Amino acid sequence: MRYTIECLAKGGEGITRVDGKTYFISRTLPGESGEFRVTEEKKGFGRGVVVKCDRVSHFRVKDHCPVRACSGCGFRHVSPEVALAFKAKAVHDNICRQAHVDSGVPVTYWPVRVLDGTRRRIRIHLSRQGAGLFI
Repeated sequence: MRYTIECLAKGGEGITRVDGKTYFISRTLPGESGEFRVTEEKKGFGRGVVVKCDRVSHFRVKDHCPVRACSGCGFRHVSPEVALAFKAKAVHDNICRQAHVDSGVPVTYWPVRVLDGTRRRIRIHLSRQGAGLFI
């Protein structure tokens, strides 16, 4: 299926719509487009992974994590400063949508501490194998 990422969800997945259905695609950024494969299908949404990327975002940086396939960190593919801006926008848009307020209101955010390039959050997944950073 073809995708064009409109925006990011709170956890870092790119959001695209295909035939009116919303899909969350991991490790994508706004403005990117290409082909994806559906990995999970629900009634109201689906999830997918990139098969081919035709247009790459200028915000993308090289992922230096030695455990690339784990999908534990949603923002490894952008700089910490850009990740903070994307996270702030996702929260801002969500609040505006729920409050029925125009999302054109400017957003201001302040980092809690100096951005030192480290990640402070990961997602641990549970499976029959145990807990860990699984695909």
